[in-house]
Amino acid sequence: MSSQPAASPEPARVVVLGAGWWTQGWHCPHLSRHPHAIIAAVVDTSPTPRSAISELESLEALGARYGCPTFSSFDAVLEASVVFDGVIVCTSHASHAALGQRALAAGKHVLMEKPMTTDVEEARALAAAAAARPELFFAVNNTASWRPQAHAAAAWVKAGSVGRVRHVACVMHSPLLWLFDDPANVG
Repeated sequence: MSSQPAASPEPARVVVLGAGWWTQGWHCPHLSRHPHAIIAAVVDTSPTPRSAISELESLEALGARYGCPTFSSFDAVLEASVVFDGVIVCTSHASHAALGQRALAAGKHVLMEKPMTTDVEEARALAAAAAARPELFFAVNNTASWRPQAHAAAAWVKAGSVGRVRHVACVMHSPLLWLFDDPANVG
């Protein structure tokens, strides 16, 4: 056994696509506190992102808060030669497929907020693009997957503690009608 400490992994440099509620309330705060993550840039088409459920900071304020550049498009990030490893896609649902495809084509890892896309054919094409790049990480985020209860349930299934699983049904309720009524979220 070596007496030298293990090397710390290089921090993941992440471009956050979208500056809405999930970005400001979840992704950026968590990324900024993680010792192995750096927010490389924040992107939003609006300099003043909006939310139906909370007040949001401007894109300029987010850049100042997290010490990163901000951009109005993902293409602008790529043209500016920002060094980054992957993206978190948390934009309007209808834009997920194109941004995911663009990130994969640029050789970047992708964590995408749900829904993956708003169209079945787009989802199939995006899944195929991700499968064609096995060296890249691609996943659709579901924060419930990371909760202690989900890990415990997965461990019970893996250990055979609950018998043979033949069907699972899960219902999670949240007042999200406003989200589906937003015209920006149609594909």
